[in-house]
Amino acid sequence: MRKEVPNKILVLVGEDVPLDDRRHNLFTTILCPKRSTSTQTLKRRKERLKSEYNCGEITAIELDNTGFKLELPPYDDIEKPWVDNIPVIIHHSDLPEYTNYKICIPIYRWWLLNVILETGNILNHYLPGTYCLTNDDQFNNALLEDNNDELERQKKHGELLGNKENYTKDYIPGHRYYLKTGVSNIIDCIYLGKFDTIAESGWGSYLCRHPFGEYDKYKHRYPNFHIFRPLTFKYEDELHTELDEVALFDDTTNWYFDFISFSHYSNRKPGIDLGEIDPDITDILDSNNRDKFFSRIMAMKRDNNWLSIVSKDYLKSHQDELIECLKSINDPNLDNIRKNLSNTCLLGLEEKDIDYIISKL
Repeated sequence: MRKEVPNKILVLVGEDVPLDDRRHNLFTTILCPKRSTSTQTLKRRKERLKSEYNCGEITAIELDNTGFKLELPPYDDIEKPWVDNIPVIIHHSDLPEYTNYKICIPIYRWWLLNVILETGNILNHYLPGTYCLTNDDQFNNALLEDNNDELERQKKHGELLGNKENYTKDYIPGHRYYLKTGVSNIIDCIYLGKFDTIAESGWGSYLCRHPFGEYDKYKHRYPNFHIFRPLTFKYEDELHTELDEVALFDDTTNWYFDFISFSHYSNRKPGIDLGEIDPDITDILDSNNRDKFFSRIMAMKRDNNWLSIVSKDYLKSHQDELIECLKSINDPNLDNIRKNLSNTCLLGLEEKDIDYIISKL
């Protein structure tokens, strides 16, 4: 998943009252990206600062995450000991300047040294340039806004994810999505469609399992699962050059072939529609011609999760393809295979079908 620089950030501040002497008028805040900070997390962080600084009620000030200026406090004002981090005063056009204390964030000392070496000067305790902030990396929570192409991509990504109007719950097969599965968790994936899938039983068990593996009475076929194929790639720029029909089914590439599936009885997860991946893939995933898709899966001849979404009707009517799949699994125990095939809940095969298949193995 591409890195994200949050477009909105919450800065927690207390009331403008004197701090105790040991604080040296420095208030070290906690940065909270708006999109990925839950209500409970925000509440806990407010309570922590309120208890630590004894400065009244803590307020979350929402700021555009750009244009921050960083100021080094006088050395004598830095509370000892600071081992790896030092406090740096933050300034922003929409952040109040307090009378009784300065609002700070912790900065990793080697990051500070690197900025000084690269820029070459500090003027009146201010670091050169402007910054955006992130709490994703404790060693690099301030980023110099220096027209860096990679930083601009990360900021645009943050803008995309930070706008609620970009999210949808209407999925289109063959489209790529950023799928929101939690407060801060985003999965980059392709939507494959709704399937009657074989999966482990139990509420919240979403990872599909291979239907021809070791017999398990707790496996069931569930109707109308929304199936997404998460994408993981080594190089971000390879997305449009590698993800074609061949790469979609070839698990020797950089892509992982696990499934995240949300059942018909669970709430749909909001996602951002990034458009069609490839017209050929969309054609393969056409719900009006599922046989083409199932045939492509069976042709893989591998023991993997793809087989979990092949329909019972297709397996029953394409037994020769099923036989070739079973041969590729390399299970010499025909009794085990018969047990699996006899699970009519999963495969829907009659005894005569099973006898025929076993005879061909």
